[in-house]
Formats: sequence, C-alpha cells, structure tokens
Amino acid sequence: MEIRLNDSDYELLDTGQRVTSQLLKENPNYSYLGGSFGTNPNDYVEVLIHDINENFLESVVADRDDYEYNENTGVKLNTGTILRKAGYDAGRYVIKYNFLRTLAGSNETVLVDSQGNIHKDFHRMENTGKIMSGTEHSDSSVELFIKENKYFIQEISPTRSEVRVFPQNINDNIYRDDFLSLQTGRRKIEIKSGLKFKTDAQGNQKAGTSQTLILTDKTLNLPVEATGGNISLNKSFIESIIPLPSTDIEGERSEEIDTTVDNLQARFIISEEESNQYQRGDINFVEINRFFQGKETFDFTTKHLPAGSGYKRIFFPADDPDNTFNENILLSRRPPNKNDIRGISSIPEIFNRVNYNRTQDERKQPVVLTFRSISAKPLNVNYKYTWEFFGWDKDGGKYGALIARTGDSGDLLIRDPGGDSQVKGLRVSGTQIQEVTVELYAGELTVGVGLKLERDADQSSAEVIYPACVYIN
Repeated sequence: MEIRLNDSDYELLDTGQRVTSQLLKENPNYSYLGGSFGTNPNDYVEVLIHDINENFLESVVADRDDYEYNENTGVKLNTGTILRKAGYDAGRYVIKYNFLRTLAGSNETVLVDSQGNIHKDFHRMENTGKIMSGTEHSDSSVELFIKENKYFIQEISPTRSEVRVFPQNINDNIYRDDFLSLQTGRRKIEIKSGLKFKTDAQGNQKAGTSQTLILTDKTLNLPVEATGGNISLNKSFIESIIPLPSTDIEGERSEEIDTTVDNLQARFIISEEESNQYQRGDINFVEINRFFQGKETFDFTTKHLPAGSGYKRIFFPADDPDNTFNENILLSRRPPNKNDIRGISSIPEIFNRVNYNRTQDERKQPVVLTFRSISAKPLNVNYKYTWEFFGWDKDGGKYGALIARTGDSGDLLIRDPGGDSQVKGLRVSGTQIQEVTVELYAGELTVGVGLKLERDADQSSAEVIYPACVYIN
C-alpha cells in the first residue's frame, strides 16, 4: 500500500499488526470494520500510477466493472483497462493499489460558499482565478471555494489507538451525519417483521427454548457490522401489565388527572348547582361509578311484579352474588340495557343517588346543574367530548322518555358550551368540552348521563354511562 503519511505520523499509527480476512472471520471484535473487502458496498480500489522510477504521477478510483472479487482467490483487476480509462494508452508504469472502504465523506470535490453551503448550480471562473456563482457577473454572485469532501486528522493519541478527526466547513446533512456516525459506538436497526424462532422437526417454533432466530425476510440485508451485536424483542416476555395503584381519592377528586392512552378512563361529577334545590345524595357519583364504570352490557335477571306494574325489578347475580341490589333497581319491559333503567336506589349504602326537590319551588324554576369531567387522560392531548342525556319523565302515573326542551316545552335544555361545540337535542359534542350545564324542568324526572372521549389520531376512546343518576322530585 502506498504510504502518504510523513514518517512521524506513520510510526504513531503503525502497530505492526495486520487485519486479514481470516482474522475478520474469527474475531467478532473487528466486526465494526464491516467484513472482508468486497463484501461491503462502500468498498473501492484506489489506483496509484507511477513512472518506472516510481515517481508518483496521479491517483484514480477504479470503476467497479474493472475488478472482480472472489472470496477464495481474492481481487482480480484489469490493469490495462484502468490505465486506458485514465488516459495512459502506451508506456511502462508502476501501479500500486489501495483497497479502501468509505466510512464518511467521499473522493469528490465540492464547491461551497463562505457559509459552507454546497453550491450545485452554475458557476464560472473569473480572470482573477476566483470561482463565482452564476453564468455571468451580477450583484447576487458569491465567491465559491473548492473543498475535498473529506475530513482531516487533528491529533493522534499517544497510545496510537485513537485519532481526533475534524470536519471542514461544509454545511451538508450527509457530510455531517456521516461524521457523527464515526463517533457512534452503537447503531440501532429496527426489524419490523421477518424474524422467527428456529423450529423443531415437526415445524413447531421453539420460542421457549431456542436461542436461534431466523431472518425470513430475504429483502432485509443486515450490515456485517451487526455481527456480535444484540437482538432485543420488544414486549416479548410481557404476560400482563399491572397498572400502578391510583393515588386518587374517589370522593375528593374534582379535576381531570394525567395518565397514558392505555389507561384512558371517562368519569364526571356534578360540580355546581345554580338553583339551590339540592336534597341529598352524592354529587361525585362514587358508588355509581364503582358499579357502572367499565360495564357495556349486563347479565340481567328479572323478577316479575304483578301484571300492569309497568316495570320489572332486577338484580345482578354475576356482579353481586349477595344480591345487594335486589329489589332496588327498576327496569322497563324492553330488552335490558343501560338506557332502560328507570330508577336506582337512593339508599346511601347502595348507589346514593342525587335528589333535587323542585316541587318546593313555587316559581317552578328549573334545576340547573353543571357536570364536569374528572376523566383520566393525557392532559397535553385534546380529545373530542360527547355528553349525552337520557331518562324518563313520570307524568300522570305513566313513564315517557326524556325530551329535549324547545321553547316552553320539554324536559331538559343543554346550554351551549361555546367553542366548536354542537348541541343536538339531548347531546352535545366538541373539542375539550370538560363542562356542560343543563336545565331540568320536569318533576318526577329520572336522568342518566353519558360521557365519551375520542381521539381520531390514535383511535383511542373511553366511555362511561351512569343511568338514572339524578332524580328530580
């Protein structure tokens, strides 16, 4: 190999050891070199041309078509073709070859301005020898400078095991990233698919005992530098995730709390009552939330009352083996679901339903309630909130479905929360509608409330429904 270092630098760098192809195969400590020559796409052959007295004339890079690599026989070069391409058609020359691998930079030269930005457009040479941008003189022309797309060695360590390399003032992403990659001891390669454990004779994967992974994706070429590296299988040994215990005290929470998307949970309370008609019950819905949170359907068991009673009593043997709720929940005759529950017990030990007494108000003013979300969600992310109200109005001994108020008629009016909210009958939705205020006009009114949080970006959602959670006398 042609030595182009001065004697002092060469003595500092030369350890007397030689890296051979056999050494690369046997010692994984050298895997960072990228394997034997010819196995890496960044390999190239530098050709040093001398006269017969070994005076250096010039160097060129051999075209990839002008040499062949064979693992057994090595590299075979077509010297005649290489010389002719370099302009040497006749004569005798001494040729030396360097077998190199590009780790950063290139053998090209680039034109840069005074800020180091690479100029790839038209340029011209002036009589003064300056290189200027553009095809002709103009006030916007800038002077350009020739730089090799390489780096320079600033210092060699006394142990001869390290060199300090500095970049030039070349403002280019590839040039900069390649330089940074030289300093990185580790590189992470993500394999999204195409790996499987070694199988037994019957074709069953031995995932529990095998230490061999097979790369089935033939289009994925791992670099030789991966030899001796580690493979991490994300979440491969997770059987279940146990959430951290909540520090939230159910009866004291009044605001939303921060959590991850995986632990998203909708919940709400009554935060304010304008009408001063509160009678009794838990405005935080602690017992109601404890029972209905996370339930989408119920296994209802019904107990019939005498014919004509208009409803069936129900209890929940699957969720409540002691029948705590027996005889205390009223259900319509239709197929049971949350919307069909006409009433729940106001006994504190069971649901502690909220009661408001409107009949004592001689002016018959509405009961005005504000519901506030105290959901668990990522607080730095906006969600779409949908509030829905449903229930029953008992009038003349008969039950009728809750009706949205229009003008002077109807049971419930939703005040417009503002923003991008849309009020449609008994439902309102919009971005970050954390509070909603309603006016309740009828007596013997049972109201259920639902809250749903949704986010299209990650398809996350959470919903909770409290049936018959508010009662108006």
